[in-house]
Amino acid sequence: MDLSKYIGGKIKFYRELNNLTQDDLAEELNTTRQSISRYENGDRKANQDVLFELADLFNISINKFFPEIKLVPPLETVIDKTTSIMRKLDDERQKLVYKCAEKQLAEQTKPAQQSPKITDIQSYKDEKKRAAEGYGAVSAGTGEFLFGVERAETVYLPESDFPDEPFDYVLKINGDSMLPTYKDGEYIFVKSFSNGGHVRSGMLAIVLYESEVYFKKVYLKDECITLVSLNKEYADIVVTDPEHFKVLGKVVS
Repeated sequence: MDLSKYIGGKIKFYRELNNLTQDDLAEELNTTRQSISRYENGDRKANQDVLFELADLFNISINKFFPEIKLVPPLETVIDKTTSIMRKLDDERQKLVYKCAEKQLAEQTKPAQQSPKITDIQSYKDEKKRAAEGYGAVSAGTGEFLFGVERAETVYLPESDFPDEPFDYVLKINGDSMLPTYKDGEYIFVKSFSNGGHVRSGMLAIVLYESEVYFKKVYLKDECITLVSLNKEYADIVVTDPEHFKVLGKVVS
């Protein structure tokens, strides 16, 4: 799939849906009709800033410009596979499989000193995986580009990691500025603000500033906005140009 042409088709669709001409849209984006035409024809790929402006203008999620992501169903478990095979066996072979399972269970339930490979219930739960939509890494330090991939990826995380609060996607932390609470390489769960959201001072958030994306604690004051790291070795980032600042979502876990 040619992603530029796909996005261009979506831009044209939502422009016409809002009864706008290419000249109208060019005026809204402070650009030329020729640029809009090149976006829509796929001759030029719309960058992240343009897509965010279009999403705000059309009052839609930025995800509407990308192909729909269908989550892969969880992998079939060993129990599911074994049960499926058992149903195809005749009675005698089913008994043999059952006796083998009984033997394995007996060995597993021996005292710990005789069988150190006993699996407790919590370990079994932690092995269960659940699918989530991921958009790569987000910097907890100096900032980096987000949504620069052509599409989201499906990642599988332990069931016990998932929060009770609703979320839209996950991001992998890159950096140590949010230590000790959030470690490099861990995943965080994010509730998107693409369709609006309430920004509170002191909230953990994914923010866009000067074309870079950060994972920080956001403090709002009358005179300024400050991005704060939990790791005190990192200096605060003071937002000097609110025009180039946007909260993309809040971190729920």
